[in-house]
Amino acid sequence: KDAGIQKKKNLKPNMEAQFWKIYVNVANAFGIAPAPDVYESPFITTGMRLANVEYNAFKIAGDMKSGRSFSELRYIISRNLFLFQCFYMAGIDMTASTLKTIILASMMYFSGRPVQDANHDAIYRALKNVPKALQIEYNRVLDGIKNKEMNVSAWLKAVDYSCDRAALLMCADFATAVNCIRNEDIHISKLTADERIAELTKFAMSDEYFMLRTKLNILNYDNADDFLQG
Repeated sequence: KDAGIQKKKNLKPNMEAQFWKIYVNVANAFGIAPAPDVYESPFITTGMRLANVEYNAFKIAGDMKSGRSFSELRYIISRNLFLFQCFYMAGIDMTASTLKTIILASMMYFSGRPVQDANHDAIYRALKNVPKALQIEYNRVLDGIKNKEMNVSAWLKAVDYSCDRAALLMCADFATAVNCIRNEDIHISKLTADERIAELTKFAMSDEYFMLRTKLNILNYDNADDFLQG
């Protein structure tokens, strides 16, 4: 309800539509299966956002179904789907200080230390409901960083940079990528548009970028049919 969507009214894939051709192809390329549900929300006026619902999904504005250029759709969809991956989703809608509190409280939970405040109590209760196998995995990951300096702000910036690069790689249109960064509210760190564009420019001129495009057989697709086949 808060997201402006109804659970039983998710959009049904229509492979004749440009949005769905790109969405399914990119999800497959990123290894996201099944692809998350998509809902049209009256609460957003443009673009695409993650929807924090029971099973994480996307909410889109009407312009994603019509009114967007093919290159814009490629960039926006690719960036959002790359962000959807579980190791980046922790950064969504959270400040660096909130993330740090969650990480530190989780470390305390797994080390057996008692609750210190209300925030820790909420995190402890949430972790108790996590399946045992996942608790073991969380503990393993946290154990690997417990003696290291924790710079959550730097991590959030790295997430933005990584998502920009993945979207450019799939979009293959630098001008469109720059335009989307300037006009779309699709960032999670405090980086400015100019900072993100400067970093993306370095990547776009790097050997790594061209090697990845060659390895993945990514071309300058002219339409959704070519992109789907590629």
